[in-house]
Amino acid sequence: MISIFRARFFLAVAAILAGPATAPGNAAAIHLDVALGDVSLQKVPFIIAADAGLYQRNGLDVHQFITPRAAEAVRKLGIEVPKDYIGQEGERAPIEVGGGAPLIAQAGRPNAPPHRIIVATNENIVRDHIITRGDIKTEQGLAGKVLGSSFNNVTGYDGVVYLRKAGLSDQVKIAAETDFASLKSGKVDAIMATLFETSKAPQLGFYDLVDIAKYKIPEPGSGISVDAKWLAENRDSVARFVKASVEGTAMMKKDKKMFAATLAKWFAVTDPKMVDRLFEMAQGFPDKPYPAVEGIKMAMKIYATPAMARMKPQEFYDSSFVAALDKNGFLDKAGK
Repeated sequence: MISIFRARFFLAVAAILAGPATAPGNAAAIHLDVALGDVSLQKVPFIIAADAGLYQRNGLDVHQFITPRAAEAVRKLGIEVPKDYIGQEGERAPIEVGGGAPLIAQAGRPNAPPHRIIVATNENIVRDHIITRGDIKTEQGLAGKVLGSSFNNVTGYDGVVYLRKAGLSDQVKIAAETDFASLKSGKVDAIMATLFETSKAPQLGFYDLVDIAKYKIPEPGSGISVDAKWLAENRDSVARFVKASVEGTAMMKKDKKMFAATLAKWFAVTDPKMVDRLFEMAQGFPDKPYPAVEGIKMAMKIYATPAMARMKPQEFYDSSFVAALDKNGFLDKAGK
């Protein structure tokens, strides 16, 4: 039997879907602060949602920002983030768009940050690529080499699970450097590259060794996470935000002209070949962004600690927001 609370929640979501999503009458739109974290392809749907008025249509007034450190990191790739989209150092928000793997890793540590709940995931398998200078042409050629895979973000998780899957865990050393400069200088022999970096690699003369997506390794990758305490009192706001993000993803996958305009406006990406590569990669976003439960379970094993051992996977996710959109038929309609 559905609890009264859950029934009311599904009715609320149904109301959001049924009528005009803008704030009724003279009611003010709901203000939301959203941290986008780094600069990546996974953030494009949320930028489209802002530019195309999807947040406004859903009764939201969204302030979303990218961290200064992330903006500086991509500047080295020739990607310039507008100042209006760069937040303050250390700025936090109740809603974050980023990787679930580091969220889970932090939860098992002493003095962990406030608990967060994953409500949607746009990256449920590892989709990073391994990039080399061209001197390594096979995956087995990575044996005895150094792989740049970071430690504090999703690529850190990706490096560990990839090496296990490829049978190279004991043969490859992992280093924190994942930038092209470290690869070019020989500080590392290969790097785990995001989709943005992978799209840039050919024009910089680097070799795309492997698309890890072929292994279909479960991953709690980029998605929407919400401060647990805030979520309890703001479920309607989160439901509206998840819906707008689904619309943004659908628009990104269908409208190449808008996709290209967004890349040009916000990330100064105008190279046609890079746009083509990124648009092709964008087609891999799921139409039904349920939290990546299998990835969450795997991450809990990767980052096992005594504190983690006392936690259950269900403590890290809430599928009800996506499930409500699925039950209503909205996800199938948006994906067409």
